[in-house]
Amino acid sequence: MNQPHSWNWIFEDFVPNWVKKQYPPSKGKDRPFNKFDVNFYSRGVLELSDMFTEDRPKKLPAYFQHPKFRSSYLLYFLQFQAAKFLTLFRSHPDAMDAALKHAEKVGKIRILDYGSGPGTASLALVIWLQNHAHEKKFVLPPIEFEWVDMQYKMMDEGRKLISAICDHYPQLRGKVTISISERDLGREPYSLILMGNVLNEMPNFSSEKAFIFWEKIFKRSQGGGILIVEPAIKKASQSLSFFRDVLIEKKWVTSIWGPCLHVGRCPLTLGRDWCHFSFPIRIPGSIFQEFSKTLGSIRNWLKFSYLWMASEEFPATKPAADQRRVVSDPIMSSGRKTVLLCEPNQVYRYGIQNQQSGEIFRGSLISMSVKDSRPPFERPRHTGRPKSFKPRRNS
Repeated sequence: MNQPHSWNWIFEDFVPNWVKKQYPPSKGKDRPFNKFDVNFYSRGVLELSDMFTEDRPKKLPAYFQHPKFRSSYLLYFLQFQAAKFLTLFRSHPDAMDAALKHAEKVGKIRILDYGSGPGTASLALVIWLQNHAHEKKFVLPPIEFEWVDMQYKMMDEGRKLISAICDHYPQLRGKVTISISERDLGREPYSLILMGNVLNEMPNFSSEKAFIFWEKIFKRSQGGGILIVEPAIKKASQSLSFFRDVLIEKKWVTSIWGPCLHVGRCPLTLGRDWCHFSFPIRIPGSIFQEFSKTLGSIRNWLKFSYLWMASEEFPATKPAADQRRVVSDPIMSSGRKTVLLCEPNQVYRYGIQNQQSGEIFRGSLISMSVKDSRPPFERPRHTGRPKSFKPRRNS
């Protein structure tokens, strides 16, 4: 999937030079960002990457308080994480259309970016909106972002960065406002709610107290609904699956844009496998590629788990009866290629034709003609809660 034209300028030119100006190296601070600067900032990228692994400490340190980690995030992880949101915006045009229809009704686009950090998801949305307005040749309404995060310094820095980017584009200039808060939510409904890595960094998200707060968010969800993106690791993905099932039980969610094609129980909340996806993509730009080399790999796939819940006002389009979501990469089984397909309460093997295998990957949608003749892979029912989901009593 190719990135919009604006992507390369933002992340190859504007952001690196903006970061270098804010956090200048000891030498060459008056020169444009170059490969020597990659060497200077790469130590922070490596250290921050280690914090984001599955073996992270139970309570992450306040890494955004440190200038080294703020600059590292903006130079590398900002575009890597933004690419995930942009990929989902482009993969679910009906959900984005619902957000724009709500904006047309109320006269503005209102976005809640919860756990915003420097506005990673918001920047992805700004890029999508600018590109969409350019392609469809329409005038964007005012855009109001509300960011909520405990890292106030990082929010303030991200606000300055994104405001400067928006001033560059005529479609966005003077139309984007960003308010930041450590706790407070606005009182008006939102056209779209975005959350990135919130559950993974919020140990008490399944407590009774937390669900009082979640209810406030869901009551303000209109338009395009709520998009949650989490890491592709097992614990985070199964946490999201469990959260999804609880929301459905509470009847807060009755319709889903993706990845689910159903609102039955998730068959991957427990057990060996977990629901996550891989999208083939090449993030352009030499700076990103150079930082990727310091981490030991060139990133050609975006891997994450996600859940996009539709609002009551704009329910998701009902999928075709024979449509199924692929939840594995192609697997060789008994001499033929199969994939795992998802249905309520179960996943099962399905044989694919050899000529199809190159086109199918984890996350693909396929039309099923005949089920595999073998019994479905039964997955554990909800006989218990994963340890990471044990509710916490609040005194």
